[in-house]
Amino acid sequence: MAASSLLLLQPAAMIAAANPLDEIIEKVQKYIQARDLPNARAELSRGMREFPNEGGLYSLLGVIEAQDGNYPAAETAFKRAIVEIPRLTGAYLNLGRLYQENTAKDPEAVKKALETYDKLLRFQPANKEALYQSALLSLQQESYPTALERLARLPAADQEYPQALAVKCAALGATCKPVEAEVVANRLLENRDATEADVYLPVPHLETHGASDLAEKLLRAQAEQRQGSYASYYALGLFYKRQKKLEAGRAALEKAAQYRPDDAPLLLDLARVAYD
Repeated sequence: MAASSLLLLQPAAMIAAANPLDEIIEKVQKYIQARDLPNARAELSRGMREFPNEGGLYSLLGVIEAQDGNYPAAETAFKRAIVEIPRLTGAYLNLGRLYQENTAKDPEAVKKALETYDKLLRFQPANKEALYQSALLSLQQESYPTALERLARLPAADQEYPQALAVKCAALGATCKPVEAEVVANRLLENRDATEADVYLPVPHLETHGASDLAEKLLRAQAEQRQGSYASYYALGLFYKRQKKLEAGRAALEKAAQYRPDDAPLLLDLARVAYD
């Protein structure tokens, strides 16, 4: 349930080669997994000549175009796959993730990703990947009630994944539910699989919506209790700087400097805190 990384290597289930189309799909998938895109394209072109309206082949084309960095072509291919097979789950997931990975190129990408996951959830309402990703995207859009609603539809065990806990903590804190948010924050911090990125995810939402104390708790726990590092102390120092707690900010930045004493941006921030 990763919040990033494309789901583009398996656009359709690997199947036994029982007919010519199956053989083509299997060969193309193997080439894609081996990162041999020229041969993947050649085999796919042969397949499209023989089966010009096969949605699975267009989904594979989307995978190839995405791996080649051709965002518009990949988008077009995944959309064509869905036209040909309206309930091709993998094509929806791949298209949604394609949008998520290309927000810098397309200002409408987040909106289009949400629409894609919503369409998938209409006929597959329990799809865990679509539920989580749409919750994450709703959080980014500050649609906090929608994020919580999508998370609540996940199985109980999946709601305990670090990424789901991080989104839930952020959404609860941003909707003035501090007690519930802190309970979730504690579960996040206690989860051994939670990464630094998971712990940081709620911070800007908490800080923006009046839950700075909880944001501080997460940052301090990451730096002082879980896994102290340059990044964790730097993040804590910048938080204190934003909160105008300059002495605490200086102390945190000095600890970050112990990891990278010659880091110019860090030293500049340390000087600003020290002489502000």
